[in-house]
Amino acid sequence: MEMIKLPYVVEPSEELVLIGGQGIGSVELPKYGALQDDEDAFIIENEISIEKLAIDTAKAIEQKSETDEKTVIKTADALLSKDYEFFVDNLQELLDFSKQKKMLLKHENVVLVTAIIKFRLTSNWTIEHTKNPALLKPGLFARILEFAKNEQYAYMEDGGGEVEGDTTVVDAVIV
Repeated sequence: MEMIKLPYVVEPSEELVLIGGQGIGSVELPKYGALQDDEDAFIIENEISIEKLAIDTAKAIEQKSETDEKTVIKTADALLSKDYEFFVDNLQELLDFSKQKKMLLKHENVVLVTAIIKFRLTSNWTIEHTKNPALLKPGLFARILEFAKNEQYAYMEDGGGEVEGDTTVVDAVIV
């Protein structure tokens, strides 16, 4: 395959960011201003759906209350919309859902940090490595997470970058 190069007006430069500090260790990460495709794919592959969690909880409530299946959707909807009055008779299931939701958010953070380390530092890094405080100090985890979230949402803050001139795209096809 022939190597081609974009005709940049201003050449992009790789920016490296030192993350960490005394006592927690430091790493140098390339800053791209967005997550890369392989990082996004890893996150999608390892995500746990909040909707699936709501449906599983709704099914548990339905089994307990022996009502018809049509209420599974209503129950899941009530969980997702935080209609807690719906659950007066099922407080334990509501508490379990809340606990699992917190665990889900923690898992999402672990997956995001793992993606950054795996694709920007060392390719054999796993989720289990990220969870191991002997390998990744909690303080460094928190700083990498902050960096990762900035990369994940950077395009929203700056509008994806300012482009001068006509930006109309006609018949664009991405293969």
